[in-house]
Amino acid sequence: MAPTRSTYRIGPGKPTSLNQNIIDAVAELVSLGLSIPIAVKALGIPRKTSDDWTAYGKRDLARGVDSIYAQWWSALEEGKAACEVTLLKRIVDASLYDWRAAQFVLQSRYPERYLPPDKQPNKLGDDLSTKSTEELKQMLADVAAGKMPKLKAGAADLAEDASEELEETPAVIDVENTGS
Repeated sequence: MAPTRSTYRIGPGKPTSLNQNIIDAVAELVSLGLSIPIAVKALGIPRKTSDDWTAYGKRDLARGVDSIYAQWWSALEEGKAACEVTLLKRIVDASLYDWRAAQFVLQSRYPERYLPPDKQPNKLGDDLSTKSTEELKQMLADVAAGKMPKLKAGAADLAEDASEELEETPAVIDVENTGS
């Protein structure tokens, strides 16, 4: 079994103030839906301290060390999972009385099947290096026409400019006449 260290130290300094009571309190707040930064702030724990404990916990778990920091990180993850389960259960329970709750779950979980076409996530995350010039032109035209509404404001203008530049760019670059 991996070593246990309850007063783990990183270099010189005082022993950690992290203890099981703090872990339990933060995990409870996170399980209720608070973000980790707000939960630690509510308990008066400095953000830097929380970030350090989290970094140590991730590191210790990766190394297989059962430390107070590993317990901290595990408790935070368990709290987030518990919150998600609780909220999803409430939505599913509500779907017995209101079909929109079920629709929300389906659209969130399976957007490609249950969201209207104009609300679909954009496909610009694809590997663009494998696209032909024509495919790139079509994607840019779709963005310029507003068919990919999830893009940030101004993206349509940038896409239109890029499309014009693509039209002006020769498909093959003449290496001998570049002056190099």
